Amino acid sequence: MEIEIDSEPIDQDNYYVVGFSTGEIKEPLKVSVKPRSSEQQRIIDMENNSRDVPYQMCSTPVGFVLLINNIEFPAQSRRNGSEVDVMNLTRLFKKLGYTVIQKENVCSKTLNIEIANFVEMFNSKKVDSCFVIVLSHGNVIQMEMSDGVLVNIYKDITYKIADERNERNQGLLGIPKVFIFGSCMEFNLSGDVAKCEYSNDTPSNGYLMTCDKFDAADWMICQSAYPGQASHRHKEYGTYYIYTLVKCIMEEAATYDLVSILNNVEKTMTGRAEGRNRHFVFENYKERRVQACTTTPHMFRKFYFKVPVVNSSCSKRKRH
Repeated sequence: MEIEIDSEPIDQDNYYVVGFSTGEIKEPLKVSVKPRSSEQQRIIDMENNSRDVPYQMCSTPVGFVLLINNIEFPAQSRRNGSEVDVMNLTRLFKKLGYTVIQKENVCSKTLNIEIANFVEMFNSKKVDSCFVIVLSHGNVIQMEMSDGVLVNIYKDITYKIADERNERNQGLLGIPKVFIFGSCMEFNLSGDVAKCEYSNDTPSNGYLMTCDKFDAADWMICQSAYPGQASHRHKEYGTYYIYTLVKCIMEEAATYDLVSILNNVEKTMTGRAEGRNRHFVFENYKERRVQACTTTPHMFRKFYFKVPVVNSSCSKRKRH
């Protein structure tokens, strides 16, 4: 379960919070994307002549984003502040040239329909990238839908979009597919991940079900915490992970590829980024709780966002 941080000051006798309450995060994000200089673009263009050619990002829109935000649940607490994550993510991806499809309080029965409709968009129009973002309660390998049913992030979401053997996914072949899951990464009550339950599934080896027929490339999974960690959420600023993710993409999309940006997100959350505050700490007397993020890339090329270029030779010719 996510740890919710009230907008009011926390009782400092019990908790010490660096980040949301007393650290560098003091106000909501003002979402804007730094433009790319002509020199930065020249460096990226040089990679097009190398062996490791980056993914093409030329389509309009540059891609589609499916953004699922579950707030209300039958037995879990309301995810106050998650609306801020949706606002920040939507503004960010629109500025990066994406079409964003927002869905709120999706239940397990309609999840398949939403995924099928989303996949069909790629068959109807050729675009160059795909993002799927799910914000909800959850654990190390499951997300909770608004009807309280836990779904497997691999079998029920990722593989249904990234599987290249599925004829329905032909419009997604060869383009990067990024899956972002914002929830807690805690194990079940026994603390044994091998005993986690799976929706409509019986694990064959006590940990993961077999997926011998699954075959994919050009995909990546990003999760908001390390396995075993909770996710922190603020009523006014949203979740710590999404806040940091959006901020890093805003500042670094002009210069770095996506994997490098995500590495910097982790560095920021763990206090290892130069010039940034120490990691977000949540202490309850002797217990110290921290949060970092997990990225599992299966990308075979570099992913650079499509960012406006300033002072390029093209723009200079237009002015003259």
